[in-house]
Amino acid sequence: MTPRIRLVLAITLVVIGLTLVGCASSQQSAAPTAVSTSPAQPQSPADTSAESLEATRARCAREPLEQGRILFTGAFTDTDQQLKYDLFYLNLQTRALRRALDFPTPDRLPAAGNTAQGLLIPGRVGGSLSPDGKRIAYFDMTGVIVADADGSNPQTIDTSLLRLSDNIQWSPDGARIAYVDFVSGTARIAEVRPPFQVLDVQPDIRILNISSLSFPGPPLQTRWLYSAGCTFLSSQCPWRTNAYLARSGEGYVPPKLVGSNATMPRQSPVSGLIAALWVSGDPPYLRPGVIESPGDQPWTPAEALVSAGLSWSPNGCALVSQTLDQRDLFLFDLARATVTFVDVPDTLQSLHPQWVR
Repeated sequence: MTPRIRLVLAITLVVIGLTLVGCASSQQSAAPTAVSTSPAQPQSPADTSAESLEATRARCAREPLEQGRILFTGAFTDTDQQLKYDLFYLNLQTRALRRALDFPTPDRLPAAGNTAQGLLIPGRVGGSLSPDGKRIAYFDMTGVIVADADGSNPQTIDTSLLRLSDNIQWSPDGARIAYVDFVSGTARIAEVRPPFQVLDVQPDIRILNISSLSFPGPPLQTRWLYSAGCTFLSSQCPWRTNAYLARSGEGYVPPKLVGSNATMPRQSPVSGLIAALWVSGDPPYLRPGVIESPGDQPWTPAEALVSAGLSWSPNGCALVSQTLDQRDLFLFDLARATVTFVDVPDTLQSLHPQWVR
C-alpha cells in the first residue's frame, strides 16, 4: 500500500471517528512543557467566574488575539518516509512549528485486533497539556500516557482504549483526565496519580454512546459536560447529537440539556460561558457558538465551516477549531466577532487543537 493511499484511508477513519458518533437510544433518553518562547499571557481578572458574554467581549477587546500556542496532533511524513502522527506546538505569534515531546515518534502499530482498531498510521494523538502546564496526556495507539510536559517520565494510565474519539481533557485541578473510546462509545475518567484508577462514566444510564466528555471549571468537580448522539443524521443513526451537563450524587439526577444539535461542549477556563459546535445549514455543517447558560440560543462569533475539534484560549477570549478539510485552523475572536485563518505548515492533517500558554 502506497503512503498516499495509507494517508487517505487514515484520514477517512479519523474523520469518521471525530464526526460520526454512535446513536443514542432515543433523542429524549440521550439527555446523558515544553518551555514556551512566547510572551506571558496577561492574567484574567479574578472576578471573571460570573462574567457575562457582553462583559467578556468588553474585557477581551483590550487583549490581543494571537497569544500563546496551539497544541495539536499532526500527520506528517517522517525522515524514514513513513506516515506518522505526533504532537506539535504552533506558536501563534511567530507561526513556528515544533515537536511537543523530546522523544522520537513511535513507528509501530499495535498488533491487529489488539488495540487502536482501524488505525493505519503509528504515532501519538489527542495530546492535552495540564492546567499548570507541567504535564501532558496523550494516546500512543497502545495506551493512554501521562508524562512531564517534555515527554519524560511517562506513565501508562490505561491500556484498554481502542480509538480516541476526542482529545483528552484535564480536570481544572489537574488530578484527573477524561476521554472517550470511539469504538465502545464509553467515557472514562482516570486519576493521574498512582494507583492510576480508571472508571467508566455514564452520566445518564440510558445513553448508549457519547462522543465527548469534559470537566466544567471549578468548583464543579463532580459535574461533566458531554455530547451524545450523531453529528449528522443517517438511516443508521436517526438521532442528532445534543450536549448536556450532568452531575453525580446520590440517586438519579437527570442531565440538563446544554444545547440541541450541539457537540463537544467546553466551559471557558475563566468564566461560566460554554462553547460548543452546533449543527446547522443544509447540507449540515458545524459552527462554533457560545452560551451563558444551558438552553440559551448560541451566539456565533463568526461564520466558518469547521470540523470536529474545539478549545478555548487560556484567557477565555477566543476559540480554536479545525478547518473543514482538517488541514489548518480557525481562530474565533469573541471581542471582535471575527475569524482568522491559520495555515499550519509541514503537516498533512491537523487534529485535536488545544490552545495553551
